[in-house]
Amino acid sequence: MKNIFLTFLTAFVLVTAASCTTFRVSGVEFSPQPVVENVVGDFDLVVRVHQFFGVSNGMHLANITADAMDPAVVQAVQDEIDRQGGSRAINVRITYRASFFDLLLNHLTVRVWAPASVYVTGTIIQ
Repeated sequence: MKNIFLTFLTAFVLVTAASCTTFRVSGVEFSPQPVVENVVGDFDLVVRVHQFFGVSNGMHLANITADAMDPAVVQAVQDEIDRQGGSRAINVRITYRASFFDLLLNHLTVRVWAPASVYVTGTIIQ
């Protein structure tokens, strides 16, 4: 019984640790002006995205929803800027990641539904 439990525990850890990061941008600024203002705070956001007709690692056959995540990510960053009382976001880092379960759901739906997560970090300035 102990061996079965350890086998399932090991499988669970391996499955949850597996993921695929396919897109990443670092050092992007939401304002073309130089930074001379005060730092208000940092942010760390996760935005779930749901795309269709492709795979969760970013490749989409018909490109119907390939850019559907852009408004959601921009709105999440803007909401965080407003929440912290800042005026801009700098040093923004965006990582697109599909977990094992995202890839599994994508496979089970025969690549019709492609869920993933977009991780966004950065600094808010005044």
